[in-house]
Amino acid sequence: MLDGLESRLASYRLSGELGGTVHIAGPSDFIYSRIASGLAPLVAQGLKIRLHTGNRERIYSLLNSSAVDLAITASMPDERSHGFARLLTERLLLVAAPKLVKPLGKPPTAQELTNLPLIAFDEDLPLVRPVWMALFQFAPTLQAAMTIADLRIIQDLVVKGLG
Repeated sequence: MLDGLESRLASYRLSGELGGTVHIAGPSDFIYSRIASGLAPLVAQGLKIRLHTGNRERIYSLLNSSAVDLAITASMPDERSHGFARLLTERLLLVAAPKLVKPLGKPPTAQELTNLPLIAFDEDLPLVRPVWMALFQFAPTLQAAMTIADLRIIQDLVVKGLG
């Protein structure tokens, strides 16, 4: 992944050294887990990095307004507007705290899952909807008990038994 970023940043080279500021947008959890630590060598070579986080709307807004040089998104951009390369494919799973799952059937029904407190990335359920559709062949009619656009926090809350 970072090799592609390195080649993209080659255009910022001045007299053999990196220079200037590069703005990168993406989901906070992805930047944390996959991007940020790999940028240290570029900073050490003199490049300034500005990381911008946000949800889908914010990331595309930054990209469309040319406020960022590079964006990492969880959705496919419009190829007429943006050049892109697929970095990886996510595998989405519905998960629940063990204490909430014990009383459910195996496998749990849609009705049983609907009664559990849902922790979601955002109100539109962009990460829940495709998994729900694959499992039950109909769109979820759920409302999240809690939303937070950070998968690290969602994981922590589920591990603690909250959803």
